Amino acid sequence: MLPVPGKRRHFEAKQMIIREMNSTAGDHAGGKMYYVKVKTSPGECKEWPWLFVKLYEPPIVTSVSRVEFKGLKKMKEEYKLVTF
Repeated sequence: MLPVPGKRRHFEAKQMIIREMNSTAGDHAGGKMYYVKVKTSPGECKEWPWLFVKLYEPPIVTSVSRVEFKGLKKMKEEYKLVTF
């Protein structure tokens, strides 16, 4: 099933892990990494009902330094949330 342009999707966060990044972490000096397990709405995405999403929040969020989407894993079955 291909997504319909402009169609709203409904997701529900089920679990989250937050990791503090230390000031010597290279590209991610300071800030936080969020790992979120998400359930899609029934009937919207039958092939991938579970998603793992990774987001990076810098120590100071500005128009130049914003929250960044870092990764997505699609899951056919529910699994325990892990960092990736």
